Amino acid sequence: MNLASVDLNLLVAFEALMEERHVTRAGQRIGLAQPSMSSTLTRLRALFGDELFVRSASGMQPTAKALARPISDALGQIRGVLEPTSAFNPATARHRLSNCGDRLWRPRRGAATGRGVAAGRAWYRSRSAPHH
Repeated sequence: MNLASVDLNLLVAFEALMEERHVTRAGQRIGLAQPSMSSTLTRLRALFGDELFVRSASGMQPTAKALARPISDALGQIRGVLEPTSAFNPATARHRLSNCGDRLWRPRRGAATGRGVAAGRAWYRSRSAPHH
């Protein structure tokens, strides 16, 4: 399947339907009127080649194919990628720092590194390699 041809908003609608089990409430949740949500469900059914949700006395029930789709997990991963990252905090950061330099540079770097670590401002490993 060509992902470029898929409207990824359909997956958001699928997630809302799975959680709400009601077309109108699912539509309200994602900002669609009931007729638009019904149209979206029709498009979802065509995309997956399955009814996905069938009407029952207790609301829309997912089919076995709908239950087998980890859509919420996939959307959670996408949301995680899109969330802004937190600002760098040297007190909690854990990084490896590798430097190449000559002997004249190392003592100054080492002294500064030691002061930063001793003050609790950063944690990192330092490895020096000879400059070629």
